[in-house]
Amino acid sequence: MNEKYTEVLSQYELEILDVKRGRGAWLCETDQGLKLLREYKGTIKRLEFEDQVFLQLEETGHLSVDRYVRNKEGEILSSAEDGTRWIVKNWYSDRECNLKDSKEVLCAIERIALLHKMFRNVKFKEEWNLGSILVQQPAEEMERHNRELIRARSFIRSKEKSPNLNYVSWEIMTYFLIRLWKPVKDLQAFVRNAGLGRGICVMGI
Repeated sequence: MNEKYTEVLSQYELEILDVKRGRGAWLCETDQGLKLLREYKGTIKRLEFEDQVFLQLEETGHLSVDRYVRNKEGEILSSAEDGTRWIVKNWYSDRECNLKDSKEVLCAIERIALLHKMFRNVKFKEEWNLGSILVQQPAEEMERHNRELIRARSFIRSKEKSPNLNYVSWEIMTYFLIRLWKPVKDLQAFVRNAGLGRGICVMGI
């Protein structure tokens, strides 16, 4: 095993039984279960934010959460001598969802729905508003993207070098824009009727 990873793992109260290479990470069998070791290039503020959210999710008892493991100094982030920074997370041995199996896909959707429902109960804190983590309300975000499409459509229409291609692009964007405003209004109405405020949202699947 690479000495750098050995150096990082020595900073944790873990007895390492076996280590295997994963996708961009190391999977570590330990006396405290399976752990994942991965290099980290983000901010410590983001890690602390995620850890607080993970803790609240874990306390519900409904989901297995890949929480961060703190080192001997009580820190989430550990550094190697070469300056690289690493995190260790609780991990779970299982395969990925089989997208060709409709039952597994349905089960995955149900778990994502549960996750969204649980996020509604996570109390929002202003210090969590880190830009890349918490964006605008979904309806506002969708409206912003629609405005970007309008600007792009106007730009395409102003060009004359490839009139046929520009016309086709403009027509396609117009087609989608007409249909994209309704979901924005529907979502705004849903938020008003449900009395939803700011919170955590999972974007995509």
